[in-house]
Amino acid sequence: MNPAAEVRTDQAAGAPGMSAPSPAVGGPPALEVRGVSLRFGGLQALDDVGFQVAPGERLGLIGPNGAGKTTCLRVIAGVFAPDRGRICLAGQSIDGLPPHRRVGAGLAMTNQIVRPLRSMSIAENVALAWGHRRAGGLLRAFVRAERGPALARARELLARVGIADYADGPASGVPLGVLKRLEVARALALEPRVVLFDEPLAGLNSIEATRLADLIASLTDDGLTVVLVEHNLREVVRVCDRLVVLESGRVLAEGAPATVMRIPEVIAAYVGEEVADARGA
Repeated sequence: MNPAAEVRTDQAAGAPGMSAPSPAVGGPPALEVRGVSLRFGGLQALDDVGFQVAPGERLGLIGPNGAGKTTCLRVIAGVFAPDRGRICLAGQSIDGLPPHRRVGAGLAMTNQIVRPLRSMSIAENVALAWGHRRAGGLLRAFVRAERGPALARARELLARVGIADYADGPASGVPLGVLKRLEVARALALEPRVVLFDEPLAGLNSIEATRLADLIASLTDDGLTVVLVEHNLREVVRVCDRLVVLESGRVLAEGAPATVMRIPEVIAAYVGEEVADARGA
């Protein structure tokens, strides 16, 4: 993290009534990203990125287009290997682990574009994820996991995300809002401790976006930790405990939402308008 970002972090954390959550005394962060850098050819996608997420915290990872937000999530998830840096989950290094091993360690990630298995029902899609968590392989999931318990758990999760009525219907031809909630249910089926959300509100109208943001926020009531990448700043500011702002692959600012959104450099990075809208100006 650059020195300017560290100063802004201290200022934000000290905002009256808006102190950022921190790891419990004596306990490790739920997620720690330490000095992560990644270059694609001549492009420095991430440059010494570092931040921590406390257990049960809702962290918003924001920034303008091309800032490196999704790339950062993919490094955490194991899709990309960084050139340098460390990733720790609950104090344990997950460096070098493939994505499925990181899932086993308690990490889940949703995708902006939902791609369910459309030949299966909504419930079967969730049951497959639940079985995959146990079987360790997608093709063996329904063979090694009993179908009945898997579908029963799937129905519980679909009820949790508010689409129980769609359980027996096909995963094709359903509204985008249902698909987005299906993606959340599939992530929960992996029984994670930390969930990474990559633009879950994209494509939704304002009412649907607010309701899905509320659902994501409520996951911390179940003991989960949330990292949210999202361009809908109004909703991010509303539901997140703390923000980390990326710009050109570096941490620009970090702290309480109300404070971060008033930092001149953050306003400049967003050309002002989006930040003003997020603050309700």
